[in-house]
Amino acid sequence: NCRADSLSRFTVDELKLLRKSGCTYLAIGVESGSESVLDMIKKDITKEQVRVALKNCMAAGIMPMVSLIVGLPRETRADIEKTLNFYDEMIALGNNIEINAISIYSPYPGTPMFNEACTLGYKPFSNLEDWAVWQVDDPRYVPWYSKSYRKKLDIISSLSRFKYFIHRLEFYP
Repeated sequence: NCRADSLSRFTVDELKLLRKSGCTYLAIGVESGSESVLDMIKKDITKEQVRVALKNCMAAGIMPMVSLIVGLPRETRADIEKTLNFYDEMIALGNNIEINAISIYSPYPGTPMFNEACTLGYKPFSNLEDWAVWQVDDPRYVPWYSKSYRKKLDIISSLSRFKYFIHRLEFYP
């Protein structure tokens, strides 16, 4: 796992050394293709840093594995469109990149957005047993959107996972 801002500062030669040491892929939490959402969640990365990190990894023979999120509080349809466009841009870089998911936002206790999610209607589990059945990517975790909009988010997430699995089958025959 690594951050795009840190990774973007590595040269291709440095990343080749990392590859030579046995590193075959790096997971990068990009989260959004919208600069305003990146600012809102205090991600402290830019899309340009992501681009540099991905291109340098690929040039060094390291597969970047990217994850994205949709459905955050205050995220607009335009923000989601920017994320989907950035997804397409990253996929166009080549076959040796993986976008492992466009996940539906899940409020995690202790994160900056958790209290806002609770204010907007998210009901956190009250005991450990309930947290044990918690699942990532559940559209019920974003009650600030209508049921029909949550369904659209679920479709986006499901299709991205399908594309990820197809890529895995094609890339790793």
